[in-house]
Amino acid sequence: MQNKTKYLFWGKAILFALLLVFAVRTFWVESFVISSSQMEDALKEGDHVIVNKTAYGLRLPITPISIPFTFDNFFGWQSYSTSLELGYNRLGGCKIPVNDVVVFNHPLQTDRPLDKRTLCMGRCVAQPGDLVQIDGFELYVNGRHYQTSPDFRLEYSLPIHWKDSVQQVLQQLKWSDKNLEVKDNQLLISINRLEAYLIQEYLPDTLLKVVGNTTNVKYEIIIPRKDLKIKLDEQKQKIYTYLIQQEQGKRVTTRAGKLLLNGKVLEEYTFQDNYYWLLSDNQLEAIDSNHFGFISEKNIVGKASLIWWSRSQKGIAWNRIFSSVK
Repeated sequence: MQNKTKYLFWGKAILFALLLVFAVRTFWVESFVISSSQMEDALKEGDHVIVNKTAYGLRLPITPISIPFTFDNFFGWQSYSTSLELGYNRLGGCKIPVNDVVVFNHPLQTDRPLDKRTLCMGRCVAQPGDLVQIDGFELYVNGRHYQTSPDFRLEYSLPIHWKDSVQQVLQQLKWSDKNLEVKDNQLLISINRLEAYLIQEYLPDTLLKVVGNTTNVKYEIIIPRKDLKIKLDEQKQKIYTYLIQQEQGKRVTTRAGKLLLNGKVLEEYTFQDNYYWLLSDNQLEAIDSNHFGFISEKNIVGKASLIWWSRSQKGIAWNRIFSSVK
């Protein structure tokens, strides 16, 4: 009888602990493992990041019927049921500050429930209602030049005869993680602008060129915000058709180059959601708004706040553990 009471006590304790962890993961914080280099050097592969789900308001679960402590599959099987979907609801929502590193659900995986889509990460560059202008690699928000993160990386090229000199500089600067690649009789290196400046300080005659920097890449867009009304001329129709179809579903169709809502031609449209422009720090491995377009606030999971563990191929990165995400 005494053993039975003991087992019952420990069983209740373990069940309570599991429920507590499940509640914390669902409604407060969750760990996210960095598996790509898209946010280097702010975040690196092997970093384990705490995501604060309450930073921009708590998004309530959309597919509540699922196997606890799993994401979208369990040993290769779907870990959730779509028999009950609650729709999008957020408690205490607020605008995402510019430069925050944000975790969000993949906006194009429309075959899955919103909260079961692949998790992605990007830095907030523009907010709902902002005017974004792209000029090559330069970015302007509401007419002001956007100051990119110090970790914003681009690919630079150098003449191949500088190879030995550049390698010596990399050794002096203790940049063992910077790889030189030889391609088309050029040296290629992925670094941020500060690092490019330091290389040129050591080698003043070196000419670093941004790979793929074409000045003819120019456009401007308005980031949609809730209740923003736009006239659907030919240019805006090309930009916003996908968003309108996502907001209105099957009620929107196209015919003879025109956008129709319930069979009537749309000459203007009022957006129902807020959207953001999120970019990767490493543009060579970018998975961001340059590919997805606008990111709805519905897709926002939370803020990447703290690196609680980090391990690379070289071992544990002690200097990164318990450092904040910037």
